[in-house]
Amino acid sequence: MNLIIKLFLIIFWLDINNTLAEEPEKVKQLLIENKDFIYSSAVLFNVQPRLIASIIYVERTLNVNWMEGQLDLLLAKAGYSSSIGLGQIKIHTAEWIEKKLHDSTSKYYLGDVYKSYIPKSKSRDEIIERLDGPEWNTKYVAGYIAMFCHRWLNDGFDISARPDIIGTLYSLGPYRVSDGSERKPHVNPKANYFGEETVKFYYSDQLSFLFPRVTD
Repeated sequence: MNLIIKLFLIIFWLDINNTLAEEPEKVKQLLIENKDFIYSSAVLFNVQPRLIASIIYVERTLNVNWMEGQLDLLLAKAGYSSSIGLGQIKIHTAEWIEKKLHDSTSKYYLGDVYKSYIPKSKSRDEIIERLDGPEWNTKYVAGYIAMFCHRWLNDGFDISARPDIIGTLYSLGPYRVSDGSERKPHVNPKANYFGEETVKFYYSDQLSFLFPRVTD
């Protein structure tokens, strides 16, 4: 069976099984195991560890098919922009993060110091290798969150205490697929289902002993 047929069968199988997300307890265990990476990435990008944990939890309990962990790398190496690793970062998203992180003219540019935290990858294979490991993956997650917060704050809207909106942006991305237009900051943002689940976990007591909420 050649690679194209294998990939077709894989995609078909994932499509018909897309409701079989990861079990919440399994995801919680992953968060516990990767606590140090989550905290170190949070410190680098000045993001709440609980916010990172909340987004990873929702991403994996909503969107990760039970077979995906075995297939992501195969799809990625075959040229697909599949979601990889702990925070399920897509390859094209990681490329975008790197590009904006190093572009001082971008509205998402965080500052010179952040360039060293995620240096530009030399190849697609290097991006895939990075995303496959939790240490690098959580850096991309934290960087992505920080870039959304920075972009909105510069336009006068502080969303750092809005897990629902950050989760929504994380799930949808900065640009609309339909026409490529930016999801610009505005006064009355609405959460999608992903964002609603993010804020639900954030304000719950789940893993609060490990990832406490930041109080005002």
